Amino acid sequence: MHIFANLIGTQALAIMEKQINYDGPCYVRLVGRKSGVVDWILTIFKVNTTTVLEVYADRIEYSYGSLSGSVLEVIPLSKVSNLLCGYFKPVILLVIAAIFVLLALPTFGTSLIPAVLCLIYYFLKKSVLISVIPNSASGCAVAFKRSIIENQDITEKEGEEIIKVITQLVENANKKNY
Repeated sequence: MHIFANLIGTQALAIMEKQINYDGPCYVRLVGRKSGVVDWILTIFKVNTTTVLEVYADRIEYSYGSLSGSVLEVIPLSKVSNLLCGYFKPVILLVIAAIFVLLALPTFGTSLIPAVLCLIYYFLKKSVLISVIPNSASGCAVAFKRSIIENQDITEKEGEEIIKVITQLVENANKKNY
């Protein structure tokens, strides 16, 4: 539970690409970028500020880039000890929206505008977390949220399906080692 508590603050990336392929060779491919117009423009100009999580039959490749460089981490599936999938919803925004709705009558309806904005922001900030922890390292954790620009979304159900695919591949890799 310790790792899960630390990941709650993980900044969610806007999902740019999502592929789940049950036949391989790349079983899962998730690509995300930091939120905002600046990072979107950098992506258009091919500046590598993206994070990519790819799952193959024998390994997981996790790479991330910034203006100053990039990193690639390769985790053999036979060395994966834990997988985690979680999702986060900013419920406080629903509470604030409800308060604004209750204030609609005394404010002659003007408080409905911030209520609607809170609801929109709630749906945009929902995120799915995928974490892979190998036997002897820190592993990788990445959270994805809806991207309006790329018109992509990832649901809790898809996150759970990704973990199921990786779990099956880890079990297959461990069978080969015995």
